[in-house]
Amino acid sequence: ATLGYLDSEITEFLIQDPSTTTPTLIDDSDNRLIRNAPEKNFSVSFDYTVPLSNSGDLRLFGMYSWKDDMFTEGVKDGIPEFELDGVESYGSADFSLTYTHNTNSGTVYAVSAFIQDAFNDEDGRVTYQRNIAGVFAFGFMQPTKLWGVELSAEF
Repeated sequence: ATLGYLDSEITEFLIQDPSTTTPTLIDDSDNRLIRNAPEKNFSVSFDYTVPLSNSGDLRLFGMYSWKDDMFTEGVKDGIPEFELDGVESYGSADFSLTYTHNTNSGTVYAVSAFIQDAFNDEDGRVTYQRNIAGVFAFGFMQPTKLWGVELSAEF
């Protein structure tokens, strides 16, 4: 299990004053954000292996992880009611079941079934969002609930 807490802030961010032609620095820290730094996060997992009598084993793995809200841009968008510079908190439950077989020649075969974000019924999740100008923004969607089967061989 893991637990994370990040207490961070920008105390000073000096930039050239755009209102004057004389070289003058002003503190712009009130308009700055720390990117991709959720305040809280945690995960818990289990990993259980059952030896089988036929030179193989069965492994069950599961993990739940959660991340707090976070900003994806380093500058505030100026329109807080739209929240165009951040990503909402989210959690994900991931599981896999793997059968591994060891042959006499040393070759190892495995088949694994997995599911990521098992309990999420949404079509996707915004993982990055950026304000372009005013209320215009774009973001990247990441698919949720991904599942599949993997076959592998080690020789």
